[in-house]
Amino acid sequence: MFFLQTNGTFSYKIFTTQHFMNNQPTLAAVLIRFRLQMAARLGADPQAILAAAKLDPALLEDPDRRIGVAQERAVWRAIVQATGRPDIGLLCGENLPIQITSLIGYTMMNAPSLWVAGQKMQAYQRIMGDSMGMEFEERDKLAYIKVIMWSDWHAELRHTMDLMMAATFHWIRANSALQVMPFEVGFSYPRPTNYDTYAHFFSPVPVAFHCSESYLLYNRRELDAPVLAANPQLFAVFNRQVKELYAKFTAEQPYTWRVRQTILELLQGQAPSIGEVSARLTMSTRKLQALLKEEGASFQHLLNEVRRDLSIQYLQEKQASKSEIAYLLGFAEVSVFSRTFKKWTGLSPSEFQAKNASRS
Repeated sequence: MFFLQTNGTFSYKIFTTQHFMNNQPTLAAVLIRFRLQMAARLGADPQAILAAAKLDPALLEDPDRRIGVAQERAVWRAIVQATGRPDIGLLCGENLPIQITSLIGYTMMNAPSLWVAGQKMQAYQRIMGDSMGMEFEERDKLAYIKVIMWSDWHAELRHTMDLMMAATFHWIRANSALQVMPFEVGFSYPRPTNYDTYAHFFSPVPVAFHCSESYLLYNRRELDAPVLAANPQLFAVFNRQVKELYAKFTAEQPYTWRVRQTILELLQGQAPSIGEVSARLTMSTRKLQALLKEEGASFQHLLNEVRRDLSIQYLQEKQASKSEIAYLLGFAEVSVFSRTFKKWTGLSPSEFQAKNASRS
C-alpha cells in the first residue's frame, strides 16, 4: 500500500490476493526497504544483505508487494550479520518515519489523543503486516500495551518485536507535550547479552526480560494527552480513508485468512464457534462454510490449525504452564489438551518441550 497527494486529493492502492503467499504471514515491502536503509546508515551494503537473504531486490520495488515472514527472518539475520548490531530493531523503531505507515500514520498524527492514536493503529495495523501487532488494553487505571503474535515465534522475530516496542515508546514520548513515559517495560524473551543497550534506550524506565508478554505499562490518564499539532479536520479525513482502505484490504483476502484472524481475536479462554466467527464477518454460517469449501478449507481445520500453532508457540516460550495453555486455547481440561496436542504433533506437551530443549 502506498499513499500520494495530487492536487490536494488523496489516493492509495491496496494489496491484492496475489501478493499473499499461501495465506502465510506477510508484511509490506516498504518496511523491509526501511530496514535496509537503516543498515546502510550503519555502513552495510543493502545489496549484499539481500543476496545473503536470497531475496530478489526487484520484489522491493513493487509498492503493492508483500514479503513473507520467512523472508523477513532471513533479512534480519543478514542485517545483524552485516552490521554487528543485535539491537538493530531498537534502532529501527526509534527512527521509524511516520510516513512509512501511510494513512495509518497520518491518522495517528492527527488523532485527538495518544490513546485514540493507539486505538487507530491497533485497528488497522494488519494493512502493514500480519505476523505480529500491538494491542492497547485498559486495565483499571493502567494502559497495558502489548505485542500480540499472529505467527509462529522464531528467534529472528525478536528484532521485529524490538522495533514495535521501540517505535511505540518513542512515538508516545515524542508526540506528547509532557513526554509521557511508561512505568515498566517487559520483553517475553530471555535477557540478552547486550542488556545495557535496552537499559539505555528505555532509561529511566526499568526493563525486564523473560516476562509472560512483551509490554509497555502506562498511566491510562496520561495517554489522554493530546497529540502534538494534531488537526481535527485532517483526522476526520484520514480516519475515513483508512477505514475504507482497511475494509477493502480485508475484503481482498482469502476467507481462510480472514477466518484465521478472527479466530485469533476471539480465542480468549474459549474456542469460538463458527456462528461467532460468521457473525463477526457479517454473514451466515452456511455462506461462510461454502466460501471456505471453495478455498479447500473448513472451519474446524482452521480452528485446529490456530490452536496447534499457538500451543507450539506457548510451549516453546515456556512462559505458561500446561494448565494455563489449555485454558488460553479453550480446552476444558489439561488432559484433553494433552491428548489433542499429541494427535497434532505425535508428542505430548512434556515430550515436545524436552525435545525442543535438546535442540536449543
